Amino acid sequence: MPAVMGLVLLASTADAVTRTSHEGAGGGREQAARRYTTHGVVEAMDRERQRLDIAHEAIPGFMGAMTMTFVAAAPQQLDVLSVGDRVHFTFSVEDRARLVIRSIGKDPRP
Repeated sequence: MPAVMGLVLLASTADAVTRTSHEGAGGGREQAARRYTTHGVVEAMDRERQRLDIAHEAIPGFMGAMTMTFVAAAPQQLDVLSVGDRVHFTFSVEDRARLVIRSIGKDPRP
């Protein structure tokens, strides 16, 4: 039962983050993506699909530390990264649960 409650809580958190929306000038509904910045370690990379698995630190106001899959906004973001690199990155939450990396680089911290 606690695992199910955890999944529901995570889904509810992601839904609450992406529900922040407003009416655009054309009357259409636009999603306002929330952005977060954190540190982590690249656990796996799929350059073809532009995906990274990153074990990230806790993100205050969003979620605890865990490993998650992120999508690179541009393939060039992956050019300087390797599995095992410590990274500092900013991502946005879009389309209900899609996590898109907006900026990423090697973490200068030891």
